[in-house]
Amino acid sequence: MVSKLRLAIGSVAFAAVTGLTQAAAAQEPPQITPPPHPFGQVRVGVLSFTPLIHFTNVGFDTNVFDHAGTRRQGGDFTATVVPGVETRVTTPRLDARVSSTLSFVYYQKYASERAVNPAVDAGVEERLSSRLSLYGRSGIGYFKERTGFEIDSRPRRLSHSSTAGARIGGRKLELDLHGTYAGVAYDPDAFYQNVNLAETMNNTSHGAGAGLTFRLSPYTSVVTLLDATATRFEFATDRDTNSYAGSVGLHFHPRAMIAGTAGLGYRVLDPLSVVNPRFSGFTPRAGLTYTLRDTLTVGVGAQRDVETSFYSDRPYFLYTLYEGSVRQALFNHFDIGGSLQYTTIEYQQFLTGGVTLPALDPDVVRMVTLSLGMPIARKFRLGWYVQRWERLSVERPYHTTRAGLEMSVGKFNLSPRGIFLSGPGR
Repeated sequence: MVSKLRLAIGSVAFAAVTGLTQAAAAQEPPQITPPPHPFGQVRVGVLSFTPLIHFTNVGFDTNVFDHAGTRRQGGDFTATVVPGVETRVTTPRLDARVSSTLSFVYYQKYASERAVNPAVDAGVEERLSSRLSLYGRSGIGYFKERTGFEIDSRPRRLSHSSTAGARIGGRKLELDLHGTYAGVAYDPDAFYQNVNLAETMNNTSHGAGAGLTFRLSPYTSVVTLLDATATRFEFATDRDTNSYAGSVGLHFHPRAMIAGTAGLGYRVLDPLSVVNPRFSGFTPRAGLTYTLRDTLTVGVGAQRDVETSFYSDRPYFLYTLYEGSVRQALFNHFDIGGSLQYTTIEYQQFLTGGVTLPALDPDVVRMVTLSLGMPIARKFRLGWYVQRWERLSVERPYHTTRAGLEMSVGKFNLSPRGIFLSGPGR
């Protein structure tokens, strides 16, 4: 079954890449126009301040704790407000920005689910010459929210990541060399399904990689990436791994009719412990959008990769995600959209006496979203959504419906569980 899936994904990715190359080649080069003045931005010389605010999940959740159907489900009114500001310094050679947000999560009935989540993201790029640039990115946040594909509670955790690198090359060919560092630490009292999340999930990772970009045209590039990452767990050393990943794909300019990326990758997960099963396999990833006259947007996406599991007897799982979305403008004052996301989760268990245990039944997570939006002004949008989550699982099946309002000033929200804009996340 897995071999057939790999063959099918490989065939679809190859067909998409070759077909989209021909489609992109027929497009006209994108016209470079000055970006519009962001909503509410204040400029002082090379310094600018841009306010950001999002009102999300302003509505009702029918199953706050994602309980299975046999248990009493708790519904509640909920609202999330995320104010923030982006501070930016822009000169001919330097581009530096710091984005600070503070998320306020409110539940009317269940006070235990309320939270304040601060986060800071920063980035800097120094252009030393026309052929050499140095850059860095960093982010840190203290969150109380659902994480990943499998944790359905809202544990508190500290998460941080940093990347530093150099870009070398010209307009046609560019080499990117970079190093990364990241970590996650759950609160000591964070539990889910009677598992202490700090004991199974606290980890740090550091890595290095290189990327090569060859620009076929102003709107199409071939991108090749190679990365090596070492992940070390604070309390569960039998989960420690070294990971090696490579990919090749196409990148289409965001202003082109077809935008996004499509590529085929391969990952080797090499555990340091003999009880941790090894993984090697294809990891394709694609996220493409087609825009027609700024009125119709259609998106498709797929991704296959591995991710750490919180279960004490399962070091990681293999997930395969498919997603599609469509958004149609109506009468220049409204937009209507919908999205579908389908994910399978295949758990890998620790080996017992060197023997591979029988495969567990995969879990399936489905999400369907319908939305109606009304752009009020530039970068200012008010919308209504209804969203249905469903998990098909032998151990913990559940379903929940969320409906309400969302409002964005600044950049639109992206679902943290997917590739495309699909309303509020989990």
